[in-house]
Amino acid sequence: MKLNFSVPNYANGSLVNLMSTIMHHFGGKSLYSPLKSLPVSQLNEMDNIVLITIDGLGYNYFTQNASSLKFPITNYLHAKITSVFPSTTAAAMTTIYTGVAPKNHGCLAWFTYLKELGVISTIPPLKRRHYDDLVTTKYIKATDILQFQSIFTKLPNIEGYFVISEKLKDTPYDSVVSQGARSIGFTNFSDSINQIYKILQTDNAKKKFILHYWDGFDAKCHTDGISNSVPHFVDLFTEIHFLFKKITQLKKKTAVIVTADHGMVDVPENKVIYLKDHDKLEETLTLPLCGEGRVPFCYVRAPYKKQFESYINKEFQEYCDLLTMEDLLNMELFGLSESHPRFKYRIPDYCLLMKENYILVDNMLKENRFQLKAVHGGLSDEELYVPLIVFKN
Repeated sequence: MKLNFSVPNYANGSLVNLMSTIMHHFGGKSLYSPLKSLPVSQLNEMDNIVLITIDGLGYNYFTQNASSLKFPITNYLHAKITSVFPSTTAAAMTTIYTGVAPKNHGCLAWFTYLKELGVISTIPPLKRRHYDDLVTTKYIKATDILQFQSIFTKLPNIEGYFVISEKLKDTPYDSVVSQGARSIGFTNFSDSINQIYKILQTDNAKKKFILHYWDGFDAKCHTDGISNSVPHFVDLFTEIHFLFKKITQLKKKTAVIVTADHGMVDVPENKVIYLKDHDKLEETLTLPLCGEGRVPFCYVRAPYKKQFESYINKEFQEYCDLLTMEDLLNMELFGLSESHPRFKYRIPDYCLLMKENYILVDNMLKENRFQLKAVHGGLSDEELYVPLIVFKN
């Protein structure tokens, strides 16, 4: 198949390879090779590693706006790496939290069909789509659904810290991905940086791995658009640069790595396609669209497969590339090696890879969804590539 888009570099250039470098540094094992641009040898002398993940910060955005800062942050820009597929929080952050790709951890997108429960769930929060109730119950635990190990459980000889917003701390999903670590909540980004510094100040013999996640930048872009997020970007890196300076005062060999789960693209109103306006397409589907607006997952009724393919090829040729399940598997878009036990049920019959800045929206009965000004999930360079920023003391 001829590719008109970039793909994740699971061989040696993606987020999963970054996690492999960190795992190998701490004496762990990984299904994936270490990151070529950050081999294990470059971290050899480091006792502590801090990984700060800024949700939504693409490489192109970073390089275009770095000049807004009053200090040369690009001096620390180490490499340009890829996210995973889809380039979305559910898939990419779970990769960071587990050290394996979406094929291996099974969290493929925000709207994920869970066949074992017969529901479409939002991941990470593990709630039913269009409802505010958790899919977990007294009898069904998050571990039953997720069926993976956190990265901290794979690194038994380190002191692990999971620095996360108080609103997410101890939720079913985050309780699983933080297993083996101490969860530290924070109220805002400045507070989170202070929490990281407090951890580094503590004295003991064990090496520390501090994993930090900030979702505020992604939220800002969603609601206000990419161009209006620059002030927040400046605030974030002012705090991060301040952390760099404070760490130099500590007599501890520490590396701070800053990256992102994905980048984003703006979506003007004239690029939004509504499934309800295409009834001949809608009638072919078994389920509401899953996945993401940039990469809709389509589960198609068997007698309607020819109608589905014909409609997409004729009416949507301008808007998307059509990928079959076979395409997705042959191209290894979701990752390498052995698959998650539920992967075969969560991968769609077809995936629509939206072109340019298009999205496809499908609302359930009486589902009112806020129209996002910026989105992600696709394989454009803006969405797929993220920065790798490295500071070493």
